[in-house]
Amino acid sequence: MAPDPNRGAAVTANPIVRWGRALASTRIFCWSLLWLMVLLVLGSVAQKYVGLHQAQLQYFSSWVLWASFIPLPGGRLVMTVVFVNLLAKLVFTSPWRWRRAGVIIAHLGSLLLLVGGFITAYQSVEGYMLIPEGEQRGFFEDHHAMELTVIRPAGPGPDEVMAFAGGFMEQGRELPLDGGGLLIIEELHENCEPVNREGASPDGARGAALTSRLRALAADPDGRNLAGALLRVSGIDPAADGLYLAMENVSPTRVRGTAGEELLHIELRPRRYRLPFEIRLDDFEMSKHPGTEMARDYRAHVTVLHGTGEQEAEIWMNHPLRAEGYTFYQSSYIDGARQATVLSVVRNAGRLFPYVSSIIICAGMLVHLAIIFVETSRRRRRDEETEAAS
Repeated sequence: MAPDPNRGAAVTANPIVRWGRALASTRIFCWSLLWLMVLLVLGSVAQKYVGLHQAQLQYFSSWVLWASFIPLPGGRLVMTVVFVNLLAKLVFTSPWRWRRAGVIIAHLGSLLLLVGGFITAYQSVEGYMLIPEGEQRGFFEDHHAMELTVIRPAGPGPDEVMAFAGGFMEQGRELPLDGGGLLIIEELHENCEPVNREGASPDGARGAALTSRLRALAADPDGRNLAGALLRVSGIDPAADGLYLAMENVSPTRVRGTAGEELLHIELRPRRYRLPFEIRLDDFEMSKHPGTEMARDYRAHVTVLHGTGEQEAEIWMNHPLRAEGYTFYQSSYIDGARQATVLSVVRNAGRLFPYVSSIIICAGMLVHLAIIFVETSRRRRRDEETEAAS
């Protein structure tokens, strides 16, 4: 049966196929790689001026990069274009034949690697945990994000805790409080310092806000920032309503009622993430290089306290602890009258993707080499048989 000459034209006329082949263009891939190189150079230079974290957010973790008022593709947008391009190439233009099996397998591994990168970008959480010797912690704190915590003391019972983070941490935001009342963020600074007020205090100022105001500072490239906020409390108590000042690494701001009782504790602190277990630091060991104060080795002996039991573990450099999807690395320590360990904490739902993708890509390359070897051997054998016959 003769092939239908109109079949190829019909397939090309299909708008899905036509758009798919257009998206599979090699030019898209080449231009995307060139722009990624530009972003890499720009982001590396920017680290000196804005710090590693801010450069990563601005150039690599953004969808749009603003050059003044001009929108440019950010790192995530470019990687999305690369993913769509590779997927279109695989589906619409790659010949699905046995001799191309290795290339197709390696192609799938590359796509899986990009999928893992997107999962990591949106699902991973990083922070740190400081545990003094003999104590235990069931949370870790973010390196950069802040949260505003409002605690309502409840006497002999458990306190009521409200934590506002993410999109709630915006200047001008009104935060309703459980049990009644309102908290208004009048000022919010990533980095600031308290300075003495000049002239009269604002109407309703309480506590430190009576004598101090916040002066905004440029963000520190190394992350040594001190966050601060001016907060207005409303609808709690006539004696408590007013303007309060809260700062990071400072004792909680106390809001008192008419009779002097504590109604609220307000604290600005690094954002906290609860763990499904607790970790207790049983012992901390540190050895120094002879004749110096430089640490040669330090390790933490900990106990993981699950709901069903306990698990003893040891954490040292390049030997992390993994538990229930979290990984704990020994990153630093505090050596004083009471020693403490500082653990880096990572929760990464996509951490296995690079390993699986690498295995798939290697398998694809091996299959491709094996197919080439078999075809070359057959071709050589045919040539030898032809020569022998002639």
